[in-house]
Amino acid sequence: MRRFAYQIVVLIVLARGNGSFSQGMNIDAPFHLAEAENTSAVSGQPIPATGSEPIEVPETPPGLFEMEEDFSNLPRVLDSEGHPLEDVTETDRFEYSDREDTSRQRKSWTRSGGYLEYRGTYSTNIDLSAPEIDFDLRRNYLNNLDAIRETEVNDWINGLVLDYQHEISLIPDTMKAALRYRLEHDNFADENREERTHQTLELATIQKLTDTIEWEIYGGYEFENRSSQAQYLTPDYGMWYIGSEARASIGEKGRLEMGYEYSDRDYDFYLGGLPASETPWEDWEEHRTWLGYDYDLCEQVTLNLDLNFMKRDHESTALDAVGARIDGTYRQHDIWEPRVGFTFKPTERDYLRVYYKNRSLTSTGDYYDYDQNSVVVQYARKINPNICQGLVFRTEFEYARREYDHQAALDDNPGAGLRRRKDKAREDDRISLYFALEKEVGKDWLTGVEYTYLDNDSSDDSSRYREDRYGIYVRREF
Repeated sequence: MRRFAYQIVVLIVLARGNGSFSQGMNIDAPFHLAEAENTSAVSGQPIPATGSEPIEVPETPPGLFEMEEDFSNLPRVLDSEGHPLEDVTETDRFEYSDREDTSRQRKSWTRSGGYLEYRGTYSTNIDLSAPEIDFDLRRNYLNNLDAIRETEVNDWINGLVLDYQHEISLIPDTMKAALRYRLEHDNFADENREERTHQTLELATIQKLTDTIEWEIYGGYEFENRSSQAQYLTPDYGMWYIGSEARASIGEKGRLEMGYEYSDRDYDFYLGGLPASETPWEDWEEHRTWLGYDYDLCEQVTLNLDLNFMKRDHESTALDAVGARIDGTYRQHDIWEPRVGFTFKPTERDYLRVYYKNRSLTSTGDYYDYDQNSVVVQYARKINPNICQGLVFRTEFEYARREYDHQAALDDNPGAGLRRRKDKAREDDRISLYFALEKEVGKDWLTGVEYTYLDNDSSDDSSRYREDRYGIYVRREF
């Protein structure tokens, strides 16, 4: 009872999906890709640290099709946030997490540390789908008569991330407590309306139930501040959450994780003088569960299986096929997401992962429902470690096809100021491609250059867009 008393006393966590620690320059470390909000794929998903020393808080950057929030990468959650529709926006949170190998002995029961990172990015289209909105329209105006067609805006973005975790022992080698903090700030050179500051504070207790089973209870608070002039008048929000995850080793080759999380988000009541009832961002609460299993088929090949489920209840009304409100009906949705993949480590210098993912969303109203099928390939290689130690090449490709059940595809007619409904439901094909070359400098420094290409082809005219992203980054670990 004493152990559980300690665990209950220290309860509360920060968005673990956002917190994470770099493992130095190793081929299994996650991609250092800047997150892309509201996308459909998962470009820049981290390469799991299967083969490196396990850590409690792995990192998982957001995905492309839905990225919004930044489901970041916790061992417990398969990662964070969503997109054209906020509901779909949290795909990243669902991506493969870097699971711990609890069967291996840690060098130290408690660990503390973090990193400070600067990332400079030039984007050819910063106004992709804005996070947490109902309509997937890239435009700067507030009504269709002003601008029906998308307007692509380029800009330079200065990003700063501080990620820190501190652990203390409560019961030697049996129970510990963790404090996690993450700060993200994006500064835009020209479009300062899009600047944002995101903070998460989390507390957790981790207990060894047996030599092969670890149990964590966590909870925290997440806050995002944005300009009142942000695209679509996206407002500030605060969110608290609480959850639990169990991680276990099964035999010498299997690893299992399962968890549950509850979250409650509140947006600012007024947006640009308009009451929240006039906007699509009203508050919601969510229940999320996940189950993941890894099995080493042999020394070089691992099978990855995952199943995620998310149920969200909104305080806003549901929408019909063309996005009109359905009075008296509130937004609710369920998302199922099974995944299957294989991780290959043919040599000490190469890492390859291939996986297939299906995502199915069903909701009240006809606007949101869809099925999405995705295929992702990730590859990393250490380049001539004997000649140039710490140099790594990373790349990722993803193809995702999303078919909406009922949402109408629209044909824009900017000359007449009209949007006409087509005779079929909306369909999207999205391709994302990522390249990075990074170098370890000394013991604690990492630097790199990266490029990301996104192309979303849609039967809905206003939902077609492209983006090229060129970036540099520098990270200091401590």
